[in-house]
Amino acid sequence: MMLTPGRFLPCLLLFMLAATAGLAEQAVAENTDSLKLARRYLDQGKAVEALEITDSLLAKPELPPARQATIMEYYLEALRALDRKGLPPARKALAKALADTAKDAQRRMKIWWHLGVLTYNQGELAEAQGYFEKALENRPPGDVPSQYRLHMSIGATQIQLGNYADATESMLKAEQIHDHAGMPPDNALYQNLSGLFYYLKDWDKAIEYGHKALAITDKDSMEYTWILSDLGIGYRHKNDYKNAYRFLKATVDRAPDDAHSWLNLGYVLLEEERYQEALDALKKAQKLYRERGTTKDLGMANYYIGRALSGLGDLQQAIDYYRQALALYDRQDNPPERLRLYQDLANALEQTGSYAEALAIMKKHQALHEELLSSDAKARIAKLKSLAELEKKKRALAELEQKRALDRQTIERLELQAGHERTLRWFLVGGLVLAGLVMLLLIGMVRLRQRLHRELHTQHRDIEALNRKLRESSIRDPLTGLYNRRYLTQEVEALTTRQERDGANRTHSPALVILADLDRFKQINDTWGHSVGDQVLKAFAETFSHCARKGDIPVRWGGEEFLLFCRNMDIRQGADLCARIQRQLHALEIHADGNTLRITCSFGIAPLPVHPDLPPRWSWTIKLADAALYAAKSAGRDRWVAYALNKIPPWLEDDNLDIPRLLAEEWLQVLETETT
Repeated sequence: MMLTPGRFLPCLLLFMLAATAGLAEQAVAENTDSLKLARRYLDQGKAVEALEITDSLLAKPELPPARQATIMEYYLEALRALDRKGLPPARKALAKALADTAKDAQRRMKIWWHLGVLTYNQGELAEAQGYFEKALENRPPGDVPSQYRLHMSIGATQIQLGNYADATESMLKAEQIHDHAGMPPDNALYQNLSGLFYYLKDWDKAIEYGHKALAITDKDSMEYTWILSDLGIGYRHKNDYKNAYRFLKATVDRAPDDAHSWLNLGYVLLEEERYQEALDALKKAQKLYRERGTTKDLGMANYYIGRALSGLGDLQQAIDYYRQALALYDRQDNPPERLRLYQDLANALEQTGSYAEALAIMKKHQALHEELLSSDAKARIAKLKSLAELEKKKRALAELEQKRALDRQTIERLELQAGHERTLRWFLVGGLVLAGLVMLLLIGMVRLRQRLHRELHTQHRDIEALNRKLRESSIRDPLTGLYNRRYLTQEVEALTTRQERDGANRTHSPALVILADLDRFKQINDTWGHSVGDQVLKAFAETFSHCARKGDIPVRWGGEEFLLFCRNMDIRQGADLCARIQRQLHALEIHADGNTLRITCSFGIAPLPVHPDLPPRWSWTIKLADAALYAAKSAGRDRWVAYALNKIPPWLEDDNLDIPRLLAEEWLQVLETETT
């Protein structure tokens, strides 16, 4: 049969459509096969092959979004496996768009997660945290393992960003999920928690989690060596030199090229006065640092070598190493290390008869000491130390509030039950024959209800008591029972606000700050151990609090430093109070291992405000008291020194409380312990 043009064109069109459909089906099948192959390569650890396949598939814009999302997930997973540092901007933008629009929650979560890991590895920490949080938001309900890993990833990122309070909350949440789900022990969790508490300087917790990580780590792995080193450093900061030596010695035996471990081992040997062993270890650290060109750590190695040589009696060579260390510290602006170095260098110079140079170094030491211990710096340090503890207490209070909410639900349920009882009572009363049974039933219900109300009342009373206890613990130092810095800060803010509100009317009496520091407390800790040191702190706190007047606020200011805030007290009365505390301390005996310890204390006194015609400024008062305390220490300890402005210099308007200048130009009234 012959085809006419009218018949031929429709037939040709149908043939072309069928061919196109066939090609499309073939393309879909080929893409599906390629995607399966990429998945198989990833499962077999062949990330390079998987990356090549997914990279070519992503170049095809005609693929549907759902297929593109799957390809993108595999592509990012391959990049992660290869530890690739760069993610092309176009691919990152496409990944974010697919993560926002993908219908599958599991797919959305995985894309955000992979993006977080890749950007974290590139050092873009804030961006990585945002991706991890997006992944957590898109986590499918019931996927507990992903919830655990994402909280841990967020916490690890917050640690690197220095957000320690948020990091504490995230990491402890991860640990709670891990333990509640009964997951097997996880090395990564324990190491992250150990690192977090290291930054928070909670050495006990850092060591606890370090041991947990060590127990489940392969002993032949390099990771095991790193954990040994971290534990050694943790014990070093805790001043437990016996354990510090044990772990650091094991570290250098396993990794003899680890300069940091040799440096820390040398420090521990110095503290144990094993000077020759310390010198040998520190020389190895010095050699490794020189080979690697790490001048920052080389300065510390030179300083510790100087200390070892000083301990061995070679003062001249020790001075040479101190000077080398100081030259490096000055270039790197390392004030805390310079402060310690100044002290040791001045002592060595004094012992060799170089008095003028020793005096010049001590002047630098005093100036740097005042700079480092300014009130603002102390506040920042205290804030970092207290963040973790405050977060824990907030969580405890939140749990209590949750329990109270459950109790309220129980009460509402009982009230609803009571309403049902009233309805039931009308029906039961209508049956005269069953009246006796109804009465018995009602009596039983009333008794049950009374008993339940009594139990709820008891629970509420217990919760209120626990709330009071938690509030009290948040303003008290756990070791000594004295108030903490947080409580005093609130009290002083309230007082200064009232005084500033009064304006020119300054008829109110001034307050006084007495700053106290135990003499040679580090020597007590090093000689007798921390348990005796804690005993000394508690004994001093009891004496300090007993001598205070009613209404005074005794505070543990930090470490072996205490503060007494006295309203309506002048400097002379404060000096009498210091003398009374000294007399009590001189009569105090503390027994340790068959020996009797006696303790002394130095005091710095300053008024608030620092002059009657000035507004109350807490930072100035603390700076004056701290300078007075330093003067008392420098004058021989076991004494008090008081500073106050006797007149106001004109240059003070620039908000510059330059204490050396105030002393030199005699703007300060200075009182101190009378010599006998």
